[in-house]
Amino acid sequence: MENSVRFVRVFGTTKGYFSRFNEDYRIDGFSGSLSGLSKSERVLRSFLHILLEYAELRNAIVQTVTADTRPIAEPHDEVVQDIERIARMLNDPPRITSVFGYEKVATIDTSDSLEKALKIIAEKSYSQIPVYDGNEFKGILKTNAIVDGYRCR
Repeated sequence: MENSVRFVRVFGTTKGYFSRFNEDYRIDGFSGSLSGLSKSERVLRSFLHILLEYAELRNAIVQTVTADTRPIAEPHDEVVQDIERIARMLNDPPRITSVFGYEKVATIDTSDSLEKALKIIAEKSYSQIPVYDGNEFKGILKTNAIVDGYRCR
């Protein structure tokens, strides 16, 4: 398969990513949607510049052809591999467990003592710990909040 065909096909999957977040996608277009979403989507923001460049490449591939109907641009292997990597990150981002492995996260209950929380934090080298009231998530206890609380006394 030619790189231009692969590139356009994969680039289309990134456009699908935007349409999930922006119902005005067709009005705003790719660049408008990308710029707007990158303000709130941190992962997307990291790809903003290169995706805008790839949008121009995509336009050159699909909108301009030679006399024998071939695209005027044929992306390098590295470019196709990069857009495939970006599309994977957007459409199926890695889970934390794939990066750090799986370990059950330690939590505390609202009825637990601060001493118990500090013991878990020390043993696990955590800087924060989720707090539950039974099965209901209540918030996160942070070590800097504990320190600030003691300073206020």
